[in-house]
Amino acid sequence: MASDDYLTVSIHARYGKKSIVECQGLSFPSGSVVGILGRNGAGKTTLLKCITGLFPIAGIHWTKEMRIGALIETPCFRESWTGRQHLEHQIQLYKTNSDINKAIQQTGIQAFVGQPVHTYSLGQKQRLGIARALVHQPECLILDEPTNGLDPQGIVDIRLLIAELHQQGTNIILSSHLLGEIQECCTHLVVLHNHTIQYAGPLNEYFTKGILVQATSPTALEDWLHTKQWQFTQHPQGFLIEEDIPTHSINQMCFDSGIVLTHLSTYQGSIEDSFVKETSDANTP
Repeated sequence: MASDDYLTVSIHARYGKKSIVECQGLSFPSGSVVGILGRNGAGKTTLLKCITGLFPIAGIHWTKEMRIGALIETPCFRESWTGRQHLEHQIQLYKTNSDINKAIQQTGIQAFVGQPVHTYSLGQKQRLGIARALVHQPECLILDEPTNGLDPQGIVDIRLLIAELHQQGTNIILSSHLLGEIQECCTHLVVLHNHTIQYAGPLNEYFTKGILVQATSPTALEDWLHTKQWQFTQHPQGFLIEEDIPTHSINQMCFDSGIVLTHLSTYQGSIEDSFVKETSDANTP
């Protein structure tokens, strides 16, 4: 795939001489939905501010120029303006002829877009903030905690919107500390811990995978596993073999070695399991 088919950003952000976020060649296929995941204070918002140019940085590089739309932290509005006035003002700033009504419909704000913002709930302001980020039809949409303040139906609506934009080929980068939100929305993942990138890549490669086994004699099974020199860990249901080996082959090898298995299945962990393991303080250098 050609280099311009990738969304690539290199960043080095600092407070004075202190390095805050540094990533060289953070790269994902164009059209990806990239989730930035981390604990509170991990650096998610800082990273998004770097990407959008809202944070003083030593350097930022994109493989190609991107028209960016962003909702960072709590959106700010003129309380006396209506939602439509805010969208019209955004169009004027970007000097485009974009269809305001399309952004209104996409974010479901038709019922209140003509009202002054001081009458809006937190969730309504969040929807308007997303509409404002969308109204000039950006090539890369950046959302910081996009479902903040939304009711359950609103959360579902925003997820559907993200899926629709993904189908249209829009690059989307969003942050969240909600594991389920990331798993539902994203194709790729960046995990931050203490302002350091712990993982960057496809979402489905972040999960622990392997073969889960248990035997009538767990001690004999563990000794046998050591002889095979495979990567494995203890699991509440037995032992997890973290190798790409067919289950029927493991079953046959155990049978030939006199190991009577009581459980044998393929295993894929959850994003929660992997995240807790990656960001454990015990794993921090």
